Amino acid sequence: MSKFEKVHKIFTNLFLQDAHIEINISFVFAYYGFYCTKFYIYLLYEGEKTMKWNKEIDEIKTIATILVVIGHAITAEYRTGFLGVLWLVIYSFHMFLFFAISGYLFQINLERYERNKKQFCLKKIRQLIFPYITITIMVYTILLISSRVPALYNMLGSPDITVSGFLKALLLNTEHYDVHLWYIYRLFFIFVINIALSKITMRFEFLILCVVLNLVPNFTAQCLPVVAGLIKWMIPFWVGRYISTQVKEFSFTWKKGSSSLILLIVGVVASYYMDKLVINDIVFGTVRRAAVQMMGILTGITGSYLLCAFVKNILYKSKNTTKFLSKLSGYTYDIYLLHQPFIVVGTVKVLSRFNIGVISVVAAVVAGLSIPTLCSKYILRRSILVRKLLLGQE
Repeated sequence: MSKFEKVHKIFTNLFLQDAHIEINISFVFAYYGFYCTKFYIYLLYEGEKTMKWNKEIDEIKTIATILVVIGHAITAEYRTGFLGVLWLVIYSFHMFLFFAISGYLFQINLERYERNKKQFCLKKIRQLIFPYITITIMVYTILLISSRVPALYNMLGSPDITVSGFLKALLLNTEHYDVHLWYIYRLFFIFVINIALSKITMRFEFLILCVVLNLVPNFTAQCLPVVAGLIKWMIPFWVGRYISTQVKEFSFTWKKGSSSLILLIVGVVASYYMDKLVINDIVFGTVRRAAVQMMGILTGITGSYLLCAFVKNILYKSKNTTKFLSKLSGYTYDIYLLHQPFIVVGTVKVLSRFNIGVISVVAAVVAGLSIPTLCSKYILRRSILVRKLLLGQE
């Protein structure tokens, strides 16, 4: 009996009989997900083992951060035409890439981390939890103050600010006004789980567990609503770790590139239409949900590969571009933390009153990149306390 069959048997025995249909369908797609990971390895690497392309990861993270800002700047009213397509493409892979990179770097440094797990966890508390708590308090304080100014409060969406709502957002990251903080909240717990159970979380059975639970909403969404978010993003983190154990020279050919582009387009289009389907039948509904999730893995893989190829084969030919990215790379985390919810969305909302269309989005992107960078460089990083609590730095 294969590993896959053993895990399948365990899970079908754990769940109630009426859940077997969803479980079986989920396992079919879980197997597909594993071979998507194998496909990722084939795309990215071939040849002798080397660490040569690690120096390019900073540039990849920088571009991915720029894509995050662009995605947030394309608010609902602008998601039509070209901007709508761009938004769909960005959201099809950029967060998958962030978690995969985190997993990749985690696995490379795992031996060093395991020497002092306590120190590793404390470092992640400083880097991730301190900024999360500080920014959450700041955002809700600003919202509370803005409630005294009707015009400003309306522009911010007239949120209902309560103590219970604040605590729920802070402790569980649910219904958080500053939605984008979900990333560091989930990443912290993923790091803790992976360092505590480093060998178990690298096993193939663990990947199957995550994929299956992610595809069975009756279990994860209802019984484990907080854990459900961790399970979903544990998958690309696992992919990143798996890749690091197979590290070889980054491989790009036009055949691989064109194939990835076609698969990305097909995946984005298919996900868009399947996600809109409303199906009441349990079997077809499960198939639809599973297909959307697996399309997410496919677009995450192909989109990440294309971005890596773009950085390595195109951007590196432009010295000015690489110089700009190199300078910006030192502030990518600062940009991520500070660009939302007020700078980018606020710029879009103010400029949208003038009906200048795409210019509003461009201005919001420029503001979202420049204001956090300049504030961090000339103000925030000059204070040890602010640097530690707001930016997670030593």
